[in-house]
Amino acid sequence: MTPLSGVGVGLRTPHILSLISGSPQLDFVELLSDNWINASGVNYQLLEKIRATFPVALHGVSLNIGGTDPLDETYLQSLKNLAEICRASVISDHLCFTRSGAIHLCDLAPLAFNNRMLDWVCHRVDAIQQFLGQTIALENTCRYWLWPNQTLNEAQFLNRLAEKTGAKLIADLSNCWINQHNAKHHGWPDADAQRWIDSINPKHLAYIHLGGFHQQDQWLVDSHSAAIASPVWALYRSALARWGAVPTVIEWDNQLPSAHTLLAEAKIAKALQKTTDIQSCTTRAAKPTVALRESTSLKHTPKNPPMTLSATPDRTDKVKKSQRTSFVMDLQRQQKRFVEHTYRNRNGTIYSRNLWATRLATLQNTFPTLARYSPPELFRAYAATHPLEHSNLNNYGVHLGSWLLQQPALAHFSDLAAIEWAMQQCYYNSDLPEARPLHAFSQLTPLAQTLSRWQTPTAVQCVHCKVAGSYWLKDFQAIISAEPGTRNSTAAETSPSIDKDCFLIVHRSAGPVQLQQVNRAQYELTMMLKHPTTLAHIHSIAVAQGIDPSEFFAQSIAHQWIRWIDDDVPTSHGNVLNERLNTSVDSTARSRLQLTEIDAIHRPISLSKVFHL
Repeated sequence: MTPLSGVGVGLRTPHILSLISGSPQLDFVELLSDNWINASGVNYQLLEKIRATFPVALHGVSLNIGGTDPLDETYLQSLKNLAEICRASVISDHLCFTRSGAIHLCDLAPLAFNNRMLDWVCHRVDAIQQFLGQTIALENTCRYWLWPNQTLNEAQFLNRLAEKTGAKLIADLSNCWINQHNAKHHGWPDADAQRWIDSINPKHLAYIHLGGFHQQDQWLVDSHSAAIASPVWALYRSALARWGAVPTVIEWDNQLPSAHTLLAEAKIAKALQKTTDIQSCTTRAAKPTVALRESTSLKHTPKNPPMTLSATPDRTDKVKKSQRTSFVMDLQRQQKRFVEHTYRNRNGTIYSRNLWATRLATLQNTFPTLARYSPPELFRAYAATHPLEHSNLNNYGVHLGSWLLQQPALAHFSDLAAIEWAMQQCYYNSDLPEARPLHAFSQLTPLAQTLSRWQTPTAVQCVHCKVAGSYWLKDFQAIISAEPGTRNSTAAETSPSIDKDCFLIVHRSAGPVQLQQVNRAQYELTMMLKHPTTLAHIHSIAVAQGIDPSEFFAQSIAHQWIRWIDDDVPTSHGNVLNERLNTSVDSTARSRLQLTEIDAIHRPISLSKVFHL
């Protein structure tokens, strides 16, 4: 674990390859942990390259630190595993709530700053840190809603939270400026950004966030969609003078610029770190201008970890437990009413607009070809009836294909949706290990005479997509690579012919997703590969169906649909896996085996998914 220093950037997928190939001006990178949890396939390959190039900080949006739902132990375990893989220097999230019951907001909903909420958040921070085995950091957020029962300001709340739990803080100066602007224009109590900087105790800081925003009516919205504004740079200079050269991250998530533009922002921050007239250490360490009362009672040593994350903390007495239970029940009702008012009614609030925009943007990213050729109202109609069911946005859109089949005017788009969803699934599939070199099979001559000697079970990693008589498969490769704006009206208005069956196999063994169009016999033969079988059996079926076995095996090997595992599979999957894990002395290699081989070897039947449309 490398301590952070200098300037880094929030690393997003389009910039990864260019930045890891040569960015000496970057000191570290910040990854959105929710995008990399349980990373496999292409993502795991990239993660290995990133961690070998830069120190890594993890920043997430799903801890739901201020919510009332039980903490998600499965999510926390995945986060802990990711932190170990990345050797993360910092694990962070936001001071907010992101879920209310079954409703996933995929947004950062505000908290009320008072002592009861402080006690609740400290309880949850304690449990999270005990589970992860390290401290976390929390970021101040933008607020587009003011709770009525505020008795603390944000800086007081953050300082006390850090003192009680040992947690660190991420100071988002863009959010400070946005809150100051919005408070002024909507008549809320003063949210002066400079006073916030003066009030935060620098000893609690993990690093600083700087990002862009946009204006929506009279609101400034934290969208990370533009260059850093000049008032935020001014706040950054002031913060450096007050706090010292705190590590800094440049955030840019939407309307992504070139890597060159992103690095230019980082270069400005780096220069300011070096040239700002930083005050003496004594001045920087002075007490915050907003005095903290009861400072002697704020220090807190966590108890032993509770048996479960939802357990009542044992640092309180029975009266305190009863009070907390009453508070949580009241908080549940308040947050539910807040969600009903600001999100679900689509009443034009910033929060409802954000939620609506998130649904549409996710669908457009997952189904880019469908977005190009379908009518604009398609995604809007689906989003209106399908709320977000999970904090992982990669899962949103799973029902789109079946929903389209139920819409007479849009049913002919269902197969295109299925193809793109198969590509989404395949992209995140784990890589299959190669337990025996593929070239060994290619050296067998003649093929038919030697196949009987090979009784090795096969394993295949494909997402098979069967589409009957689809318009889209007539030239799908050309359609998916077409330039935006070349919408084919015939495709959107004409029902597909059903004079023949077309079969598309979507697959990825390592690297990008591949598409292969095959006939019915090839498809059915390939489908047999998802079950443990022998090459001799596949050979006999191919001959019976009139397929050239040599050509079929050559194609299967080229696409890595056939992988030789071990001669004793399927009777000893667990033994094979355990032997490999026990002989691995490198913890990194062991982690990778756990991410790939458990699914690839222990449950071979689950490797393939079939769409019958």
